[in-house]
Amino acid sequence: MKKLLALVLSGACAGCATQGSVDDLESQVKSLDEISRTADESMGEIVVRLERVERDLKALEFRLTMQQKKLDEIQPKTVTPSVDDIWDKLRNDPAVTPEVRDRALQYVKDLATLAPEKALEEAVSIGALLVPRLVGFLREKEGPARNNAVFVLSRWNPAEAANLFEPYLADGSVRTELIRILKTMPPCEEIRKALLAHLADTPDSWRVTVADALVRAKGREGVKELIAYLYHEQVSVRSVAIEGLKDLTGFDLGYKYHSSTEERRAAAEKWELWWKENEAKFVFPRR
Repeated sequence: MKKLLALVLSGACAGCATQGSVDDLESQVKSLDEISRTADESMGEIVVRLERVERDLKALEFRLTMQQKKLDEIQPKTVTPSVDDIWDKLRNDPAVTPEVRDRALQYVKDLATLAPEKALEEAVSIGALLVPRLVGFLREKEGPARNNAVFVLSRWNPAEAANLFEPYLADGSVRTELIRILKTMPPCEEIRKALLAHLADTPDSWRVTVADALVRAKGREGVKELIAYLYHEQVSVRSVAIEGLKDLTGFDLGYKYHSSTEERRAAAEKWELWWKENEAKFVFPRR
């Protein structure tokens, strides 16, 4: 603006314009300069507001996630076998020798005092009858016994673990930890089948978590499920879905879980088209 004003004044000095026209142009230039400054200030305010909205969205997503975790801990719709009942049934099985039974009972008593590697060694030697009781320790908030239970379960044979964990994937008090453990294990068909058995469970925040784990277990059913959840109304569900797909493929096809409905729909449709074209030839990455 200042350069334009200088040019006009230079023209006036050279006799190219009258004083009146120069004054008029000078006034217009100053007016435009003021409008430009106002526009810059407004744009700055808009940027600040957008940054504030983004922070608010992230805070809201966090609160929704925390609320959903609390809801998931409420007694699930599916009735889960009692850990104590299964534990009693297994250790009182006639096929279990008195020696193994006594070792199992002593192991449970000593678990909090054992070193993790020793806890694993003892558990493997005793066998699968310990698993229900170890799962029961996951209900505890903190402590060495729970920590050792997580350590041991995480290192159990994946195929056997999947079958032993499956009944408890309907139990809101332990299923989140069990899913986390299964996701760290090498993919196998038994894990895929165990997760498939719970892909229709409620609520949606749990189903999308199962779908994400299923993808990590190389289950193609999980990919389609995650893509479907890109349309979901709940922010935390959409977030899990796109992060799972990004982890699988390395790209997001322009999908942003906090975008407008129209933008999300357009990007989700790209994902549907991509899977339709690539499902048959898609190779899961090695983990």
